[in-house]
Amino acid sequence: MITNWRKSSRSDNANQCVELGWTGEIAGARDTAEDQLAAEARPVITASRRAIAAFADALRR
Repeated sequence: MITNWRKSSRSDNANQCVELGWTGEIAGARDTAEDQLAAEARPVITASRRAIAAFADALRR
């Protein structure tokens, strides 16, 4: 279970962001608009940390 979620420091508090988190070699992404749901009920996309890092890098370009 991923517990150390991080939201971009550039985001505002409008819940229109994606949070990234990781544990070991697994990373995840979730929508902050779902924050009213219990943590275990929030949809999460998971992949290897390397895959999530490559995805985030591609978004920055």
